[in-house]
Amino acid sequence: GALSYLIGGWQLNAILSLQTGLPFGISAADVSYTGGSHASRPDRVGDPFSGASDNPSDYVTGGTGFFINHAAFAAPQPGTFGNTPPRAYHGPGQRNIDFSVFKSFPISEAKRIEFRAEFFNAFNHPNFSNPSASYTSPGSFGKVSSTVGDPRDIQFALKFYF
Repeated sequence: GALSYLIGGWQLNAILSLQTGLPFGISAADVSYTGGSHASRPDRVGDPFSGASDNPSDYVTGGTGFFINHAAFAAPQPGTFGNTPPRAYHGPGQRNIDFSVFKSFPISEAKRIEFRAEFFNAFNHPNFSNPSASYTSPGSFGKVSSTVGDPRDIQFALKFYF
């Protein structure tokens, strides 16, 4: 009857996206004396994730923690490029859930109205960009200063099929 017409036949959809962070490299001032336009890389002398925070609010700009540890690196010796490989580290991963609800209301045999509600980034989860990776900027090194992706977006639609 009427109750089944209103509450029956709903369709729910969800898309869960989980991604690892984007690769990044650590740079340092050019002490290679090769005359090139590239920056050197620092020497890795310890564990870059030792003491790093798992809580994003700690390593965003203004937080007290870091994503990658500045103390795990040292300036390269003059005439060298440093031993840290390029793009050796990955930034914070990304998580997102998109959700939608659909309901079709038949009007006649050939006509119907479809209601849609779609929620992109349904839980408004922030996804952070790669941290600052310039060894010569110790104040911002290992800190994340921005987010990537969009905030929550909700849209509603009515569609008439005939």
